[in-house]
Amino acid sequence: MLATLDQGSWPDGLYTAPTDEALKYDPAQHEKPGFKAVRKHIKVEPDRWYYRADKLGLMARQDMPSRGTAAAGTPESRAFLDQVHQIVDQHISTPSVLVWTLMNGGWGEWSKQATGELADAVREQDPARLVDAHSGGQLLRPPRGTRAAAT
Repeated sequence: MLATLDQGSWPDGLYTAPTDEALKYDPAQHEKPGFKAVRKHIKVEPDRWYYRADKLGLMARQDMPSRGTAAAGTPESRAFLDQVHQIVDQHISTPSVLVWTLMNGGWGEWSKQATGELADAVREQDPARLVDAHSGGQLLRPPRGTRAAAT
């Protein structure tokens, strides 16, 4: 799926579109260079944005907002899990959303097992869509000229 990465920021409103016209304009811009998909990067847009995407036939990969660095089992981490399920419920009938991405690059991941359990829960909640547990991983590369130790 060749897509743009849309962080959803606005020069005159930070994360809030200044007008409904701006929300109408934004999804249409992805199509101008020939893209038919967008990754909504760790931000959920207002319903009007998805309505416009639906009308255009623009496909969306929906990232979940970052949860920060709260440890597993804390009130903050439980709030993140609740929020994931609320977002899925909110957009379960949105045709443009094709993929749920749970962890951006593995940031804030407690463990691969916990991420897998969340992915399974989202798949059960919405079996019609793809679930991307994490959009990649945080890989530490050795400095140039050195070799990584074999594991």
